[in-house]
Amino acid sequence: MKKFLALVLALVMTMSLVTISSSAAFSDAADIDYVEAVNVLNGLGVIDGMGDGTFSPDGSVTRAQMAKMIAFIGLGVAEATAFEGTKTDLTDVDGHWAEAYIKYCYSQGIIAGKGDGKFDPDANVTTAEAAKMLLVALGWSADVQGYVGEQWKVNTIRDAFKSKVFEGINLAADKALDRDESAKLIYNTVLADTVRQQPTLDVSDGTVGITFIQDSTPLLEKTFNASRYEGPMNAVTYNSAKSLYNYAGTYKEINGTGTPTTFSAEEDYSDLVGEKVVVVEQVVDGKATTLGIYATGDTTVEYAFASSLGTTSGKLKVNGTAYAVDSALSAFQTDVAGDRYVSSYDIV
Repeated sequence: MKKFLALVLALVMTMSLVTISSSAAFSDAADIDYVEAVNVLNGLGVIDGMGDGTFSPDGSVTRAQMAKMIAFIGLGVAEATAFEGTKTDLTDVDGHWAEAYIKYCYSQGIIAGKGDGKFDPDANVTTAEAAKMLLVALGWSADVQGYVGEQWKVNTIRDAFKSKVFEGINLAADKALDRDESAKLIYNTVLADTVRQQPTLDVSDGTVGITFIQDSTPLLEKTFNASRYEGPMNAVTYNSAKSLYNYAGTYKEINGTGTPTTFSAEEDYSDLVGEKVVVVEQVVDGKATTLGIYATGDTTVEYAFASSLGTTSGKLKVNGTAYAVDSALSAFQTDVAGDRYVSSYDIV
């Protein structure tokens, strides 16, 4: 008995799984490893290119640039000029191009300098330094969690894994981050659960403490009013009057309850029809914008695809060959109509 999935696997692979569609406007998009992270953050205004049409994924990232991007994921694309001129114990940031962003981060406890009164804004940012900033941006306390002192790197890396800041990426703690890696860490952060600090009081001795409460609403939604949806893309149509592609499917909001049936975009993602995809959409002033559609890479068998193989007299055609199927066919059709995906079915 061979599994139905095995029979169609080769065809599925050649048709779709190897395709990763991208809406990147960068001329060096082929060199970007973390396509969704770069594209979405670029669409949100958190990161940008080099001014010459490239993204330069291998380029370095300074501590000041990281502070600016973190300010953006906390404030949105807003001016931080109100923080210019405020006093800090940092001696090397006044007059720097990123002064406002650095001082915003300082005001939130995201940065605290290097312990010698300097922030060193033009030094390359390391994995551990960026992770510390990003964890505090999520709501964690550097003092309470131990992101200071001799063990700060160990504690930071520990919590970065727990909070999924390192989801899908493996980096040494002291590595100088490049632009591609920085985008991935920042994107992981805006997708991660945030936390909020709540004061506690021990009534026995009057001691005030802090407890952290997990919040399932990510910064992607809190700051940018954007959401991610997942599901099979079933069909695409093109509206020539509006120059828009409409992507129909059965989508479910990843961190919510929304179930839209279509998304519209100027970009052509038609090569992803039949794929299980992630769609990122932002709503600003009531207007929805699709920031990108990306293959998840874990498509199994989708109903529209299975139907296109053709069935006659209880048989399925694969690459022109008809296969007899057992009574599971009716169950197959019922299951896929419900949740679109199945793991396997027997071929007789």
